[in-house]
This record gives sequence, structure tokens and C-alpha cells, in this order.
Amino acid sequence: MSRARGPGGGSRHSSAGDSTRNKLRYSPQIVFGTSTVYLRCLSNTWVYDDIPEIVKNPYIGRWSFIWNSFRYDSWWFRAPQHLPQSVYYRPLQNTWFAINYCVFGLNSVGWHLSQVVLHAIAIVLVFRIAQLISRSPATALLTAALFGLLPVHVEPIVWTSSIPEPLAATFMFGSFLIYLSRPRINSAVAPLALVFLGVRC
Repeated sequence: MSRARGPGGGSRHSSAGDSTRNKLRYSPQIVFGTSTVYLRCLSNTWVYDDIPEIVKNPYIGRWSFIWNSFRYDSWWFRAPQHLPQSVYYRPLQNTWFAINYCVFGLNSVGWHLSQVVLHAIAIVLVFRIAQLISRSPATALLTAALFGLLPVHVEPIVWTSSIPEPLAATFMFGSFLIYLSRPRINSAVAPLALVFLGVRC
């Protein structure tokens, strides 16, 4: 049995493969071109809120740290006997801290690198969103480059304690991308858009 052929005489299978490659072919360039700007931060050490939140946090290496971060405010560990300690509720921030501590310990290089990687994911999501809206790879590439290199991102990417901002951006972009892609994706995936949108970082 011969393959079904598309308008140009090529198979539908081949067209679908080409389409997928076209969607993704700029991703490595975007990630490399924008993320390398932030690689200088790998030599940074701990500053400001990093000290009490990470370096001197006696609970960060315990599983209860994650559980209690969903129950209490984000600074609960300063004085668990006297709560609340702040007006902030950022459970995913503390979860991120706990995971990074489990993987990298107090090696700040690993922490900064993971933040740059997260920013790279956000950049790819921005590219795909812009591509879906504009139908133009050039426009999507420019949009992703502007987003990735915007000076306002310097603090959220190079300062460890600013992780809520890139985390929130990644979840919101993921939610929007699912919404834009809903005609092409499995209906079981669509509710993730609401889940991502409602995440508290």
C-alpha cells in the first residue's frame, strides 16, 4: 500500500516530519545565543537573601522543608515557633532550593547554572509562542532574542533568590503555549494550562 501523498506529491508523514523540524530548528541557536550572555554569573557567590535562605538555613536538607513550605509562608524556617514570618507564600521557590541543595549542595556554580537552564527553557517557550502567533520564524526569533537579552532579566537570572520570577514566567509561558496549541494536542493535556497558570512560585 502506498503512502498518502500531500499536495506537493510528498507523503503526509514526510511533511509532518519536516514541519516538526522547522519548528525546532532555531531552538539551539536561540538557547546558545542568549544563555551564553548569562554564563558569567557562574562565578558569582551567595549574596543578600541567599545567606539566610540557603547557606544558613538549617532545614533546607530535610524533606520536611518542602512539606512545611507548602503549609507556611516562605520564611517559616527563620523561627518555626513564631509564625508567620513573612507575607510571602512561595512553596515552589523553597522546593527549588531543596532540590538544588540535594543536587549541588552549597556549590553556587550548580545553582546559577540551573537558573540559566531554566531561563533557556523560557526562551524556547517564548519563541514557540511567537511562532504560533506570528507564523513567522524571523519574528519569533527576534521576539525570543529580545526576551532573552532584556536587561531587566539580569537580576532574576543571576541572583539565586530571584528564582520565583523565572519559575513563574516558565509556568505562565507553558500555560499559554498549551492554550495556543489546543487544536493540535491531546485533550487530556489541555487542563495543564490551568494547572500551570495557577502555580504559586
